[in-house]
Amino acid sequence: MIEAELQYAIAHADLGALVRRFGGVLSPVVFDTGCELLTLPWLEGVLAYRRSLGGVAVVIGDPICAPHDQARLLDEARARFDTVVVAGASRAIVSAAHALGFAVIEFGEQIWIDPRRERPRGRRGHELKRKLNHARGAGIAVREYAGARDPWLEAELERVARAWLAARKGLQVFVAHVDLFHPRGLRRWFFATEHERVVGVQSLVRLDGCGGYLLEHLLTEPDVPAGTTESLVIGALDAVGREGCRFVSFGLSTAAALGLVSGLSPGSIRLGRWFFDQAQKRFHLDSVSRFRRKFGECVSEPSYLLFNPPRVGPLQLLALMRAFNASLAR
Repeated sequence: MIEAELQYAIAHADLGALVRRFGGVLSPVVFDTGCELLTLPWLEGVLAYRRSLGGVAVVIGDPICAPHDQARLLDEARARFDTVVVAGASRAIVSAAHALGFAVIEFGEQIWIDPRRERPRGRRGHELKRKLNHARGAGIAVREYAGARDPWLEAELERVARAWLAARKGLQVFVAHVDLFHPRGLRRWFFATEHERVVGVQSLVRLDGCGGYLLEHLLTEPDVPAGTTESLVIGALDAVGREGCRFVSFGLSTAAALGLVSGLSPGSIRLGRWFFDQAQKRFHLDSVSRFRRKFGECVSEPSYLLFNPPRVGPLQLLALMRAFNASLAR
């Protein structure tokens, strides 16, 4: 049944078009080979999930479909699996999920920026300007790759991605594996050179439903000059800002503390808070939010974990860790 539905999705629905029209900041995960896809023959949309032990399925982000169909896909997942956890749900589906019997934990935030606005002033602005000037003085330049099939440049960008992956150390979490060029129609790329050697890349995903772009992969070689990553982000923000774009998302990050908790027993709440605290400490998740906020006045919207049945236990937490590819890089 699932295989037939996947074939239907591939044959009758362009995933790239669905992400572009309806997608949110986690929607590019549908292109990751580690995800399975749930579709319904009578509904234009798709839901990405990862299976875990004990009949737990972790849905990644909101269902990718028209807003009035999201509850239908979520209900279908609830009917098919013993336990469903939705990771990174937006505020838009919380009410519908609650009506379907899901418990709710507010655990994170989506951070976005209007790239047309002026860069920050004061201490934050001075630090950002200092880093950009340092990178420029070290020979860092940022340009856009228009995607006109330059095999040499694409090979260089892939080389940077491999170098970045090889240099990772310590505990890691990520939603999707790095894939810079699939699907091409959704993406833009900005690359950094150091005296003409390619040393970094920032890829963007077009999200028309959100009115702009997602800053997706930000990758550099090890030991690039300070300010290289900031230069890549600013290069992308400036380019789309000049085009009149009003929305660029930095994706999801964890909040400083858990927010709304609804529908859970005291024991589940205690376990959920303990898990959140441990994840913050061990994965240094708060540093991601600090980096993103240095680029200007940001807007944040809450992000949620949803549980059906309404319980947080070891199987659910293990499923979340596996869904976010938690691992130790050496």
